[in-house]
Amino acid sequence: MRRGVFFTLFLVTAISLFSSFLIFRHSVWARPLVEIALNKTGKEFFQDSLRLGHFHIDRRLGIHLKDLRGNLRTETGEVPFEIHSLDTENSLANIFQKKGLKLFFKAEEISGEARYRTGKGWFFDLKLDIHELGLEEVKWINPENLSGASGRMKGRIEFRADAQNEIHLQADL
Repeated sequence: MRRGVFFTLFLVTAISLFSSFLIFRHSVWARPLVEIALNKTGKEFFQDSLRLGHFHIDRRLGIHLKDLRGNLRTETGEVPFEIHSLDTENSLANIFQKKGLKLFFKAEEISGEARYRTGKGWFFDLKLDIHELGLEEVKWINPENLSGASGRMKGRIEFRADAQNEIHLQADL
């Protein structure tokens, strides 16, 4: 009797999860729901400014975003940004595994990759490749020192933070 009840509950749960995955994956509600979720989780940094052009979940639970726009809130004001594409290399479930979730993103002058793992041994790795960025576009970082700066910047920036409070920042510009 217990086995029958357990099996029935398991089967109903599995069918519900699978059907909700299919509905969410192909639903017109997916993009607005993801946009709301991104704005709620990033409220401190983006103040509900994130807008998403396209959202898709593939069969292996990989995420694909297109045309993500918003304003980054900084001490000197809001900085508009646009990410043309953001794709995961692996499944969302990898966020809990040892190697973490790997993301690739592209913007107009910048591309890169990030890895993130959550939990007790969390970490965040970010590698930015700057193809050609105008100095006037980064004036918001330090307006006093960069005021009137002009020219183009190329290079690579790497950042890593983890649960052991180790922070690594390297910039080759």
